[in-house]
Amino acid sequence: MSGDEVVTPLTWDRVAIILQGEDYAYEVDDDGDIWGAWQYGTMHFLLRGMSDEILCVQGMWHGELAEDDYAIAQDMCNTWNCDERWPKTYVETDDDGAVLVRTEDTVNYAHGATTDQLRLHINGSLDAAEEFFGRLNLAFPETWERFRPDQQ
Repeated sequence: MSGDEVVTPLTWDRVAIILQGEDYAYEVDDDGDIWGAWQYGTMHFLLRGMSDEILCVQGMWHGELAEDDYAIAQDMCNTWNCDERWPKTYVETDDDGAVLVRTEDTVNYAHGATTDQLRLHINGSLDAAEEFFGRLNLAFPETWERFRPDQQ
């Protein structure tokens, strides 16, 4: 059995090693959570559960919509959630009234995971979130032009 086939507990280090191996740029915040900016959104890699056995990959689209766009964004999320297996997509309004669109892909690794399983989870979550965010860019081109990273 190769090292990649060994089932071992989920750890922050294992997530970071996978991100490094894929040449992804990321940072670690004060709480130890890992995050990074991708082309269309900011992604957070969170360990949750009593033993940090749950890996949650959460994304937030770079754009912020007006309240008038909430229903359209919600419809896009609902359609995605009906048609695709992951990530879960949803819309929320922050304290300032901005409409934010998020993704979430969560897996419980209570019994551990191989490196290949974690890599598949992370890359699949990132690819699917970026695909969904790309659809938002097309649906809201004016918003995307204002918020895309190379315009700031």
